[in-house]
Amino acid sequence: MTRSALGIKRCLVAGALLWLGACTPSSSDLVQIDGREHAERSASNAKPGHSVLVLAPTFDEYLAIRKEMALVTTERLAARRSAKGQIGSVAVVLVQSGAGKVNAASGVAYALIEHRPDVVLIAGAAGGIDPDLASGTIVVVERTAQHDHGSVRDTGLYAWGPKHPGTGRFGDLYAVAASDWTERLERSATGLFAGDSPVVRGLVVSGDVFVASEEARDALWRQWRAAAVDRETAAVAQVCEHAGVPWAAVRVVTDHADNQAGAMFGLRVDEAGQIAGQVVEQAIERWNDECISSAPLHE
Repeated sequence: MTRSALGIKRCLVAGALLWLGACTPSSSDLVQIDGREHAERSASNAKPGHSVLVLAPTFDEYLAIRKEMALVTTERLAARRSAKGQIGSVAVVLVQSGAGKVNAASGVAYALIEHRPDVVLIAGAAGGIDPDLASGTIVVVERTAQHDHGSVRDTGLYAWGPKHPGTGRFGDLYAVAASDWTERLERSATGLFAGDSPVVRGLVVSGDVFVASEEARDALWRQWRAAAVDRETAAVAQVCEHAGVPWAAVRVVTDHADNQAGAMFGLRVDEAGQIAGQVVEQAIERWNDECISSAPLHE
């Protein structure tokens, strides 16, 4: 490694460490969940003008969500498309993360360091795993897990929770979305699309494979009883939990994760992005209104 490259690497590491130190929660920010401590910063207490980071995996989803923003300027973030703008008086950063867990995790890590948002929202398409879910169903993610992370045994995959790089301890199998943002997303989806698209809350599992097989889909259903499958949510949630930043997600079912999944995804991803973008916009507007109504009055 050249001396200049080494210097750049040291600067990047130092910047990341400084930011993570600034985001480390105090003891008063820790809450008990199932007997374990989890750091959570409540986004509902933020003031208007604070920021939201929205991640869209694909270009089609990115474009659809960008249409919901005002005063948009575009830039590059670590070779990714990125846009800054506003929804109401809330500053919004939109990043096309790229598909897959590595793309999503690195994309949100770069964006967290660069922009320090109050909350991360993930929006886009998903494949339906629950046989009762129709295409077009809006899934508000309550929790997520990596369906391809663990050990392979004679009986199949034994799933593990992610191992924390700092403590060396295994975390929970499931990452849980911020409850206040889950509520906003669900209320927004129901208010916008009641009678047109079903709205459910549930588990979404993530893996690096695009599931386009009835056999693989049915195996995921038997093991996880998940509503849907995607390639990013669990990875983004893991990074957010390490950084102490709340997250939430909304996904729109484009296909049934069968042998027609690729074709159906291609046909419906733009519409899914539009629906998810409108739900995200409405949820941010709700947050903005809540912040305004709860702000102290000054004479």
